[in-house]
Amino acid sequence: MGLESDVEIDAAAVEEAAVRKQAPAARKDTERYLAKSEHTVNQLRKHLLDKKYLEQVINDTLEWAKRSNLVNDERYASIFLRSHSSNSPMGKYRIHAELRRKGIKEEIIESVLEEHEDSELYEILIRTVKNRYARLDSDKAFRRAAGYLKRRGFNSDLIMMVIKSAFVDSGEDTS
Repeated sequence: MGLESDVEIDAAAVEEAAVRKQAPAARKDTERYLAKSEHTVNQLRKHLLDKKYLEQVINDTLEWAKRSNLVNDERYASIFLRSHSSNSPMGKYRIHAELRRKGIKEEIIESVLEEHEDSELYEILIRTVKNRYARLDSDKAFRRAAGYLKRRGFNSDLIMMVIKSAFVDSGEDTS
């Protein structure tokens, strides 16, 4: 920058030079980070903050990543919902909480949850409850299954339907 002793330093010029120097590295880090798996804008921001990039570099990189469709919160929420429908079923309450924790905006969460119905998981939940709790006595099985489903974020009406179907159909008594 042509610095000499007793010369005033222009802070804006130093900041601009730092931004120019960091921008390509931030984009490269972003591409590497997003290549591993889908992430939210908030997760990407945290990643770049952890790498100690300047705030302006972070903001510019986030805008670039959004424009390039490298990061997309709607896509992330949709993928999250699909992956937790069959692998490890979650109810609307739990999905909502998990997506909020990951920094997804409320409007996006509501939009994604509109297409999700807990009842679509009904058969999967019955199978899961039978597999996990069939060997226990009925009271213990009922309590554990109800607790499990509640922790997974399902509403009480669905929990009762699943438990009754799982244990009544198999000859267990839930009363």
